[in-house]
Amino acid sequence: MKDPRFKKINELFINYALGNFDFKVDVSPKLDEIDAFISNINMLGEELKTTTISKNHFNNIFNSVSDMLFVLDNKKQIKNINDTVSRKLGYSGHELLNKPIQELTSTRRNLSSKRIKRKNGNTEVVSEFEGQFIGSLNQVVPAYCTSTYLYNENKDRTGFLLIARDLTAIKMFEKSLVQSEERYRKIFEESSDAIFIIDKDGYFLTLNKAGLRLFGFSKSNLKKINYFSLFTNNSEVLKFKKDINEGGILIDVNTKLNDCKKNILHCLVSANIIYGANHEVVGYQGIVKDIRRQKEIEGIVIRTIIDTQEKERERFAQDLHDSLGQQLSGIKFQMEILKKTIGRSKSKSEIILAKSNEALNAAILELRNVCFNLMPRTLEDFGLSYSINDLCRKISSTHLLTFDIFIDKNENIKDKTLKVAIFRIIQEFINNSIKHGKAKKVSIYLKANKGFLSINLKDDGIGFNTKHISEFQGMGLRNVVSRIESYNGDARIISARGKGTIYRIKFPLKQIS
Repeated sequence: MKDPRFKKINELFINYALGNFDFKVDVSPKLDEIDAFISNINMLGEELKTTTISKNHFNNIFNSVSDMLFVLDNKKQIKNINDTVSRKLGYSGHELLNKPIQELTSTRRNLSSKRIKRKNGNTEVVSEFEGQFIGSLNQVVPAYCTSTYLYNENKDRTGFLLIARDLTAIKMFEKSLVQSEERYRKIFEESSDAIFIIDKDGYFLTLNKAGLRLFGFSKSNLKKINYFSLFTNNSEVLKFKKDINEGGILIDVNTKLNDCKKNILHCLVSANIIYGANHEVVGYQGIVKDIRRQKEIEGIVIRTIIDTQEKERERFAQDLHDSLGQQLSGIKFQMEILKKTIGRSKSKSEIILAKSNEALNAAILELRNVCFNLMPRTLEDFGLSYSINDLCRKISSTHLLTFDIFIDKNENIKDKTLKVAIFRIIQEFINNSIKHGKAKKVSIYLKANKGFLSINLKDDGIGFNTKHISEFQGMGLRNVVSRIESYNGDARIISARGKGTIYRIKFPLKQIS
């Protein structure tokens, strides 16, 4: 690492060697060890103007310098060294006296190879290079070297001053940085999870191999892609920015992202802010874990549980219909025969019989309603559209709700368990609209379009605050969301006090057969 301040230090030595004690060098804003050294040398210049310097005094200064100093003659033979040379290379001044400097260094660079114009208009020839010095025990000391000419009082050139700064610590640090970068790069590229770095606006700066595979991107167009555009829902983008800017970090946030083909990816995202020099936000880095397989397994488990429940409901409804229903029908038949045998006289027995018959009819009707709610046979016999209309017709007859229904003729869902799931979702929404929403009207919209089955449910009820949605789990929302997610669907619940409630649901058609 070449620090330009060393040139200024060389200038000080040259000027002081020429007797120019008024020459000064300004310290830099860094105010580090080098600036402290410069300040001390400047103070020395002031002292030299008023004091006669003895040889011992100069040697003390010469030997106090932490860099290696070599005084060479015009033939580049060593005439003097400071104590730092002896300490680092293991040679005494006597051992090196009159030896060519080339015997100590691996470089063959010319010691004077560059002309620099000074402020006073004169030019000085200096040399700068990196080399390696070989010590008495063959130890290698990497160094950054500068050299300048030396002059006598008559301004005749008498040789060179060579300053060598030991780079051992710096080289070790640079090596450590390289090794750390290599380790990071290896982890970055070999990770099975997607690792990304984006700028503050969301554009990708880098994405590892796992990320390129996950999203289907290529490196060539990566920097044109915005990470925030991958979110399936803009509200999740706003939530991501709000949460990470408030806390500085996100850990395992359940998120839905799109790949390059608009396929939904269930992911766990962890991220943190990257700050600039002035603590401003310059970007974000994070990890995306693909949990689609985990979600698929969860979906299978949930569907199995729901399917088992629905089969048990179906069995129970069938048992009620075949046993209790048949028995009630048999009793009703016997009562009709009894009524005919009594005749047309208005006896007390006939009145009791009539009331019993009415009660029996009501019991049979209620039994049918229970069986319908447990498992509507119309689903299997006539399909989803008919069953939804039949459900709404029965509720309309009670004058509790009116309905606005649109069902796409192309919905044609063959998967029985999915039909049951959709029916239960709509049934649950209607029940919530009556019980909790105090609604008067419900709209049902079902359409197959652009690779999705879309279901929009809306009521004109009192609504609720979705920020406190956890308080409404008893309304069956948990069951609704579980059913939807088990088919890799997506649900948005929109509501506000006094503005009704909307469910916007999407199922990917490729999973519907």
